[in-house]
Amino acid sequence: MNQTKTEFKVYIASTLSNWKRVRSIRDQLADRGVKLTYDWTQWGEDIYGSGTEVRPAGIKSDEKLAEIAMGEVNGVRDADAILLVLPGERGSHFELAIAWVARKPIVVLTDGETAPRPTSFHYLPRIERTDNEQVAIDRTIELIEMGLSDD
Repeated sequence: MNQTKTEFKVYIASTLSNWKRVRSIRDQLADRGVKLTYDWTQWGEDIYGSGTEVRPAGIKSDEKLAEIAMGEVNGVRDADAILLVLPGERGSHFELAIAWVARKPIVVLTDGETAPRPTSFHYLPRIERTDNEQVAIDRTIELIEMGLSDD
């Protein structure tokens, strides 16, 4: 398979309240020609706005929540690699499981003091960990390049 960097696709998993950091990482990846398979950060902005408290007008429709969940599942499935940005909660770890079962390359960006204690799942084979954002971005791209060269 012959893909160029502009065709590299990544899914970034994290907790919804981390939407601003994920957008920053998204933008850094985009500057290097990497596209997101699904950008859920719009929901973070809708729910959190500029603060950190959940707005009472959060997403209440079961249908909309199901639509968002399917977008995220398909985003993981369509990605060449997954970057999990900690802290992460239930949804991001569900996405981690999908990626691991699908044998996607996975990089976990730990976050020192703010990350919850590590789960044993972060230490599964084929999951790489780093506490450096630039290293996480670089390694995610390298893993995509390595995987695509095997095709």
